[in-house]
Amino acid sequence: MFDPEGRVIALPLEPALRIEAARNSIEAFGLATTEINVAVPGLENPEGRVVSLQSRPGGYLESSRLVLDESGLASTRIRSESTGKLTIRANMAGIAPATTEIQVSFPHLTLAAAIFGGLIGALVRVFGSQQTAREGFRWRSFIASMLSGIMIFALYAVGVNILPVAPTVTVGATLVFAVSALGAFLGIAGLDALGRASGGESDPGLAEEEH
Repeated sequence: MFDPEGRVIALPLEPALRIEAARNSIEAFGLATTEINVAVPGLENPEGRVVSLQSRPGGYLESSRLVLDESGLASTRIRSESTGKLTIRANMAGIAPATTEIQVSFPHLTLAAAIFGGLIGALVRVFGSQQTAREGFRWRSFIASMLSGIMIFALYAVGVNILPVAPTVTVGATLVFAVSALGAFLGIAGLDALGRASGGESDPGLAEEEH
């Protein structure tokens, strides 16, 4: 019999595997990470089901085996490697795979900010030294301080902060400049002295190398 008001008929939704990156472009050489989100809408009782991830041709996944929650969601992070296009593929038994792409670019701005920050920090350190006032410009100390700043930023970029402060801003060229400049200004000897003052162990050889 014809019903002029119509009827609501619920049709089952075919499960589909979806994957997306929080950012579609990141910097290379391990300087950046981004979140990878996986969803399987339409899947009945998804909790505990496993999704495997593959990254080609590079990249470092925090976890290549994701376990879905009760909503059919899971996430992990990926760290960059070399430049180029990165393809992340999600696989799950019985469901068609899904892929997403991330463009990994050369970190021109970050490297320039790190070098410039190290340069400024080293200049402030050397020209502010009383020994420089007595003996003139010291190239050895300047180069050592500048390289220290760049090295300290590289450590910061991979999660090792040896500075006496923890910046609240965690991204951007200004942060890169500030970390490198502060690292160069403090230098190896300055960081070693701070470590001793805070009760940590230090290596006397590190402090001696800068003089």
